[in-house]
Amino acid sequence: MSQTATHINGLDDYVNYINNDKRVIIVDFFASWCGPCKKLSPILDQLSQKYSKEIAVLKVNADEDSQLPTDQQLVPIFKVSSLPTVFFVKGGQFQQGDDYRIEGFNLAQLLKCLTVLTGKQINL
Repeated sequence: MSQTATHINGLDDYVNYINNDKRVIIVDFFASWCGPCKKLSPILDQLSQKYSKEIAVLKVNADEDSQLPTDQQLVPIFKVSSLPTVFFVKGGQFQQGDDYRIEGFNLAQLLKCLTVLTGKQINL
């Protein structure tokens, strides 16, 4: 069965999802008005369908996130300052380091991170 990205709404959704999914999770911060976000979105959907056993995609709408109670907002927790911004979670653990934080549209870096984290060559 094909699966596309899952939209999450706040910290509780995020924690619940990452604690219950053992795949590599891409956390994508986006906005509906963001051009590079619109370019990235179908690629993430394609990856989540093609590699559904290895990869899951969580999408956080930055505009909606700012309307949540302060203790539920993900944008300040992840210090997102530009869109799109992508992070990775593996085994329930946020992946640390600049290599695992992608700001803007960078397909080569995205595929490289996924290849390293899944241990499998990831291509479109």
